[in-house]
Amino acid sequence: MMPPFLKHNRTFFALLACATFLLTSCNKDDEPAQPQPTLTSLNITEGEVGTSVTLTGRNFGTSTNDVKVFFNTTEAIVSSLTTTQVVTTVPSGITPGEVDVKVSVKTLETASQKFTVLAPITVSATDFTTSITENPGANAILGTVQATTNRGALVYSLTSQSVSGAFAINSSNGQLTVADESAFDYEVNTSLTATISVANGTETATANVTIMITDAVEVGNIQNFTTSIAENPGANAGIGQVSASILNSNEKTFAIVSQTPAGAVSIDASTGLIQVASPSLFDHENNPTITGVVSVTSRSETKTATFTITVTDVSEAPSVTVSAVAGDANLGGCYDGGTLEHIYFTRPFFGTLQNNNGTPTIYLADLTCGIKKVTLGATTTLSSEYFPADVAAEQFSDVHPYSNYLLATRKVSSPGKADSHQIVKIENDGRNINVTALVAGSPLVYPVGITVGGNGNIYVADQSGRRIRVYDNNGSSIAVIGNGNVGGTDGDEVTATFALVRDVQVDANGVMYIADRYSIRKYDPSTGLVNTLAGTNASGDAVGSASQARFNEIHAIGLMPNGDILIADHLNTKIKVLRTNGTVETLLDNLNAYPEGIMIQDNNTFYFTLQNRYALYKAVISN
Repeated sequence: MMPPFLKHNRTFFALLACATFLLTSCNKDDEPAQPQPTLTSLNITEGEVGTSVTLTGRNFGTSTNDVKVFFNTTEAIVSSLTTTQVVTTVPSGITPGEVDVKVSVKTLETASQKFTVLAPITVSATDFTTSITENPGANAILGTVQATTNRGALVYSLTSQSVSGAFAINSSNGQLTVADESAFDYEVNTSLTATISVANGTETATANVTIMITDAVEVGNIQNFTTSIAENPGANAGIGQVSASILNSNEKTFAIVSQTPAGAVSIDASTGLIQVASPSLFDHENNPTITGVVSVTSRSETKTATFTITVTDVSEAPSVTVSAVAGDANLGGCYDGGTLEHIYFTRPFFGTLQNNNGTPTIYLADLTCGIKKVTLGATTTLSSEYFPADVAAEQFSDVHPYSNYLLATRKVSSPGKADSHQIVKIENDGRNINVTALVAGSPLVYPVGITVGGNGNIYVADQSGRRIRVYDNNGSSIAVIGNGNVGGTDGDEVTATFALVRDVQVDANGVMYIADRYSIRKYDPSTGLVNTLAGTNASGDAVGSASQARFNEIHAIGLMPNGDILIADHLNTKIKVLRTNGTVETLLDNLNAYPEGIMIQDNNTFYFTLQNRYALYKAVISN
């Protein structure tokens, strides 16, 4: 039989158990159920291990103890959590490739999102070695540095060079090019090296570059120079050019290494032209030979050669005595006073001397007054007879006696009309003066000098027409020398060009000597060729050999019986002589006026006129 207290306690424990059950049941019903989480997106769809990934969705809760993220079956660490976002990183140990990403909240899981786990970036590069001949051109391609990466793009850069700035590299494809040509000089650098960095993000690789430079012949050869020059040349006169074969013709420098006597010559550093530096040292009696050593340098290679210049003897300039034999240098006019001293000129120009039984007679064209005849020892003027009343309308440039009449070049001006240029025949029958135009107008352009050959043919220097025209004594054209183009080219009658012909003289063989602005030209009918005797197609003032001689606006020439040619070097205010041996000398200088016409009496006597001087001058040469 149960004791009474147990009987009462039994009832108590039963009631206590019932109350505990009821209380527990009520608490479970009050805790809310976990809603179904969902995963809607990933902020990135690929990445390497350790890459941060943000997962967006709903119902993730806020307790990191309840939330787990899986990449396939590999759990990732949750670094931050909100009810709508989970931030995690791609877990280590996972195999690269496509995986499913999902979120687990307590016992509930979301649907998965696709994610690609990327393998780590790798970069590799291969050392580059090549060879190249020295002196390549700028931007020459040397080759391409080879490099690979498993994904993405590579960036190439130079991190060091043995010669700064020698190379350049294309940052996107690794192509190496020449940046500084001067660094690729075998005599200075037999090789060049560099270090190349190849990067893909933070991953890099290094390639070593070695360029072997092979030798090239930069200065192939420089020839010894030998020539001769007449003594007393002009300053800076060209003597000759040193010949050298250069690999790169734009990169050469000539220099005088030594010379005897010192300071005699100089050399153009770029062309190799040896020039006269000190004319006084070119004296045959003191320095018959000038020698020395010349060098040429290209890049860093230098070669030398010798030069030998023989200074040839030149006859010392003869003494020349000048006097005014007609007219007054400072008093101009057209009407004469009847004696030799009272013949007047205004603009004496060209003329011709004729020996009449040993008595020199000069026919002189005065640009203003007309044509005057001066017989030395007795005087006769034809200005009033040979010149028309309208002086301003007519201008004679040159005159030449032939048979019993005169031939002249004439310009006739008429108001409102173009000037008419003519070759005229002037006859004096004792009562009347008859002027007949043998040639008038085209093709004549501006005839100046005129002469008559032994065959009776008329030779005319057509100045602006840049031709020599030959006519018979009736005015019919026989020949034309020159094509009319501006120049100084030698050649035949058709190809030869002239600069500005003002005068022509003819020898007994019909050979023509031509005053062509800056040079003396010759036309030989037996060969049909025009050749330059002295000077060039450029102005200057120099004597010496024919190639060294320079003139400035030759106005007239005179052919001496011995074959020497007197030259009115107009703007240089000198009268020079071209000897038959090809050398040019100065006979008269410091004239203080511009020489115009020249008239020859014999080998020792000639006459000349000066611009703006109203006189006829006589020059007597004595050796």
